[in-house]
Amino acid sequence: MPIPVLTDEHVSQLDYQDVVGWMQGAFQSHAEGTLDAPARVNSKLTQGEFSFTIGAQISPNPCMGFRVYDLAHLSSPTRSEVTAVFDSRDGSLTGIVTGKLLGAVRTGAIGGVAISCLSKSNANILALLGTGLQARTQLRAACAVRHFHEIRVYSRNAANRNAFREEMSEHVPVDLTLVNEPEQAVRDADVVICATTSTQPVIKTSWLKKGVHLNNIGPKFKAAHELPKDTYEQIPLLVTDSLKQLNAFGDTFVLSDTPHHDRIGTLATMLGESATQSQNDQDSSLFISVGLAGTEVVLAQRMFESQLR
Repeated sequence: MPIPVLTDEHVSQLDYQDVVGWMQGAFQSHAEGTLDAPARVNSKLTQGEFSFTIGAQISPNPCMGFRVYDLAHLSSPTRSEVTAVFDSRDGSLTGIVTGKLLGAVRTGAIGGVAISCLSKSNANILALLGTGLQARTQLRAACAVRHFHEIRVYSRNAANRNAFREEMSEHVPVDLTLVNEPEQAVRDADVVICATTSTQPVIKTSWLKKGVHLNNIGPKFKAAHELPKDTYEQIPLLVTDSLKQLNAFGDTFVLSDTPHHDRIGTLATMLGESATQSQNDQDSSLFISVGLAGTEVVLAQRMFESQLR
């Protein structure tokens, strides 16, 4: 029997409610100790740098695998990734996913899990900063878990904003409002998604309303961070998907060597609690997205299972 090979065409057909549900299940497995999720491993080469994320799910369907991509060419329009899934009961190769979408869809769905867990259930206004691939998947996942009545989109490039609205209008339930300044997007927003490549803060903390939830998808390092440092310091509830990956960043992480680093909890833990601090209307929350290893493998495994049905 030939080994299944899925592509971006297959990934693009996924239902985001399904993917968010699969990722929530992966985090529940992580909380129960049945998802292995070590920090990613990088290997520098003469003309590139491979990054491997490796993981395994012990149950319900035992699988293990990895995702690999070249860090040196993240901005290349022809870049690709490979995610391989093995049956951990006998070592057989279940299948391979190629292309550049699976990782971004996985990250978007994790962002959706964070919004579902940490934002107010009646969140009405969404602000999205960024119009790249990560912004696209974050938006679709956010709309899969909350019924927003207003969605504001900011990007420095007006042409990118217009192209984004044209492409995404068929995937979201409300018209997208394009704004010329980031403050216009963020003021009074209930949920703010920052999915940029900016090395400088794109917002000011003073623009944020009390009780806001933020997803920090882009840079989060001392030398390059899309959010102001005082946003991390002032938000009461800090949550990440992987403390192991945060710790692997070492002293490059924006909050390393500060007392705020010790305040960061995990999304898996928050999902396991019946109520969270962020459900207080006066509290705000910040999800620091770094990527939980093993979630790509879980997503690919679910895709192969769906193909077999």
